[in-house]
Amino acid sequence: MNICFLSREEYPSYREDVATLIEKELASQCNVTFFSRRYGDRKNINNNVCYKLTNCFDKKGQYNVLNRFVQIVVLIKFIFYLIKHSDNVAVVRDDPLSGYFVFLLSKIFKYKFCYWMSFLNGEMQLNDAIEKECRKRMLLAKISIWLEKKLQLSPNNFIVQSEGMKALIKENFNIKHNILALPMGVNFKAIDRFLKSVNPEKSKDIIITYMGSVDYSRNINFVIEVFEEVIKKQPNCKLLLIGGSVNSSSEKDILENIKRKKLELKVTLTGHLTRQKAWELFSTSSLSISYIPRNKFFDVSSPTKFIESIALKVPVVASDIPDQVHLAQKLGVSEMIVNNNIHDFSDKIIETILNNTVVGNDVINIAKQERSYSKLCLDLTSYLSEIT
Repeated sequence: MNICFLSREEYPSYREDVATLIEKELASQCNVTFFSRRYGDRKNINNNVCYKLTNCFDKKGQYNVLNRFVQIVVLIKFIFYLIKHSDNVAVVRDDPLSGYFVFLLSKIFKYKFCYWMSFLNGEMQLNDAIEKECRKRMLLAKISIWLEKKLQLSPNNFIVQSEGMKALIKENFNIKHNILALPMGVNFKAIDRFLKSVNPEKSKDIIITYMGSVDYSRNINFVIEVFEEVIKKQPNCKLLLIGGSVNSSSEKDILENIKRKKLELKVTLTGHLTRQKAWELFSTSSLSISYIPRNKFFDVSSPTKFIESIALKVPVVASDIPDQVHLAQKLGVSEMIVNNNIHDFSDKIIETILNNTVVGNDVINIAKQERSYSKLCLDLTSYLSEIT
């Protein structure tokens, strides 16, 4: 099977599901032609993939407009390639404008098409524009929403991030055609290699860890408030926040909040780290927090915090968003799911510490069966092979 994939992000991708699921796992099963903007060097190129990369400009603000034109160039190259190679399945991800053009042209040039939506792109743009009171962004967001709806209503093939997102789309539009829910996974192969090479030892201190984005939307102050409750009963605990933000003011506000609460000796914010360094710190933790705010965007998301913690053999206390509830039920660890309530979270963390909870191999094995990228690749390949 021949797959032609259009990436919205520049290469190399920061998205694990693109870098691992598409460029490694899918490329080992199919012939993948990968179209993207290129930023930086080409050291990470996978020899199993045919890359069609177009140089883009620096990420600095003054180059944003030029990079949009570069993305249009990438789209044009993508379309001309499909016209010449109509036996390919065209996959466009998280780019409704490009997706709609590619979809319309598929009716003329008879290539197969699939759109992949990993988050509510237009809705999130609109929410951000309303908060910033920017009319131009509001207009662009509404156009994006309109395009996403056209793609959802069209009788084509559609991939979404979670069963929750799939249910939302089907309910909103009474859609009958087949939609694949393809959640986020974890690179178990890489984690297994890491654990064998490092063989991490747990810290003598009780380290509670949050790993992920610390953007404003993640409401990290909730995690800090939970920790405040924990140390009232377990004063020897420390909180490690592994991650950074695209917005430097978000990290600054978190650090100011830590200082205001006089927790500088108890709470550490690392900022952005390499995956290797993040795993090294994370794997020495006593337990982790997979806190996800409850709203219409995150309720249909598929976060990696929960499954990554299981893979790294670190017990986890997690929010009750649908994807984490579903996964916890599959793994037989539903007791680790709590409401987004400060006292519920802190009580469960204390209980986990006192019980010396560990992650069993049986749980890890089920996790591999459910969310390894090897397994998700089989689901994706099967779905794409059935496109007519």
